[in-house]
Amino acid sequence: MKKTICILICLVMALSICSCSKNDGLVALEIGGNSESIDTGVHSSDYALWSSENYTYHEDTAAPETYTITFNGVELTGTYLYSQTDRGDSFQRDKYKVDSLDGYLGGFFDINTSTGEVVFFFRQREYPEGYSSNVRGDYSFDECQAAAEELAAQFINTESYILETEEGTSLDSFDYVYYVDGVETRDCVSILVSTYTGEVVYYFSGDLGAFAESNAATTSASDSVSVSEAVENLKSEEATAVLEAKIKTIYSDYISYSVSEQTLVRFEDGSIGLLCMVDVTIPWAQELESGETSLYTHYAVTILLCNSSSVTE
Repeated sequence: MKKTICILICLVMALSICSCSKNDGLVALEIGGNSESIDTGVHSSDYALWSSENYTYHEDTAAPETYTITFNGVELTGTYLYSQTDRGDSFQRDKYKVDSLDGYLGGFFDINTSTGEVVFFFRQREYPEGYSSNVRGDYSFDECQAAAEELAAQFINTESYILETEEGTSLDSFDYVYYVDGVETRDCVSILVSTYTGEVVYYFSGDLGAFAESNAATTSASDSVSVSEAVENLKSEEATAVLEAKIKTIYSDYISYSVSEQTLVRFEDGSIGLLCMVDVTIPWAQELESGETSLYTHYAVTILLCNSSSVTE
């Protein structure tokens, strides 16, 4: 989950619904694959909601030109920029830009297109005189964590989430992640707090409450199983075989692969899928600057494991 600081730096400088049940056959779907890719693989975009077209920035003519939110006690009005659907989300995000105002740098916020809820927020004060990215501000880590906890508690029961922290110089990072049987889920909150002002400057949320205790069963028209059973099915030997077959379809001569990340996602009908970030090693003969020859190279693909009803319903 330690991706939030990289996202913040970029900002300063500048789900078709799936149904899965235990009794259906498992399938592997490539997410956002580009058929024009030059990495020698045979790619496809198998799941419309998380296609490259939806994941990348695009205009939604139905989005209001301006939007006003009240977040963390502050009212802000933004101008529409673009929309996108993050992989793992069951909803579209509309992004708005906030102009610089009252000693603050310009900011951004995202709303859930369907509900109007704030799902992303970024805004911070102008840097103080003498600011240095190598020198920590006056607010302690504990004080920054208290600010993060106060905000997170407005949206989640923080005691049910695993807190992952990272102490920095100008920013401290706090990621609240809900796990099921040791597997990370898309139910998460990420917060950055300024060590110079003690204020929350960044907030991001995924599918909040998607894996809460009150939603403890997956459902479909024909089946109902516990979350643990669904996760076990998605991590079974059968699931591994289906994943490997999909990799073979994409890279027919692959040498090996490793799954670097796994994230459980929940769909509106209560069913569950497993998003896998896969690093694949394939043959690749090329001369390096050292004069030696590289015999292989690595590529990354995103694959969704779920049941066959995901593509038939």
